Amino acid sequence: MQTKTERELKRLLDRQPDIGPVEYGSIDLPEVLDLAAGVADPGSRFRILVLAAAGLREEGDDRGGREALVRARRAVPGIKDYAERARTYAELACAYLRAGEDDPAAFLYNRALAEARKVDGLAERVRNLVEISDRFLAADRPETAFRVLSHAAGVCEAAGPGLEAARAWLELSDGWRAAGRPEDASAALSRVLRSSGEEENVFARLELMLEAARRYSLLDDRGRSVELLARAEGLAGEVTDAARRSLILIKLAGGFFAAGDRGRSDAILDRASRAAVGIPAGRERDRKLALIAGKYLESGRMEEAFALSRTIEDIQYRLMTFYIIG
Repeated sequence: MQTKTERELKRLLDRQPDIGPVEYGSIDLPEVLDLAAGVADPGSRFRILVLAAAGLREEGDDRGGREALVRARRAVPGIKDYAERARTYAELACAYLRAGEDDPAAFLYNRALAEARKVDGLAERVRNLVEISDRFLAADRPETAFRVLSHAAGVCEAAGPGLEAARAWLELSDGWRAAGRPEDASAALSRVLRSSGEEENVFARLELMLEAARRYSLLDDRGRSVELLARAEGLAGEVTDAARRSLILIKLAGGFFAAGDRGRSDAILDRASRAAVGIPAGRERDRKLALIAGKYLESGRMEEAFALSRTIEDIQYRLMTFYIIG
């Protein structure tokens, strides 16, 4: 009977065009090391070898597991994308930690951070660091994950104010929440609007407010979530583009609905509907109308949902809406 690791390995091997389907039955793990050499994609080759290493260790073959990790390590430089390479080094560090080999794990941890520094875009770089921390959380190494997130906080601090910095603080908040540190997640959210400052792009500022409000809700901080939603509602009227205004109002309605303020949600949804009608005819208009019809349905307003769906011209969106309404 195959172990869980062997089943995962077989599924991965079966998807490789360079190898082809593997016959069901017991997998010869040492043979897999040779099979992996024929896999062209370095990321796939890495995952195969890391799984093989785990399987060999489960069988008590520590030497074979160590050899598999050495081969996996050789595959990483072939990965071209910096973010993926950083994640992969972190996964390899975790594999060494599971094998009880702290020294190579420490080296690979530093390699992961070095690759993350090369990722373009501040928010993308911080997201990559959060992904690295997730790997260590999954490996039951929370202290290492916290260290990565603290490093990410330093990256955000060094960036100064601006929209990109604000988005980076949002990403960091997600990382702290996933790590079970709600106070740190909330502290990161408090930096979002301070970082964005008086950004002239009202739509961008509104999106930041709504994203921060949604994350406060995930932290069970209804007060701060509703406070931000109210501020966003007051600012929404400054958005002149009908498509963007309707999108902001749809998100606002969803935020108040999630916060339990049904009356306010319904009123904002009606405003979103009126804004969407002002969008020039076409798929963009129909997409917004379909979204609003779905929100009407969620709030139990069947009559409004059905009436709005009949104004949709695109047959695909209209049928989709009718199907949802039933």
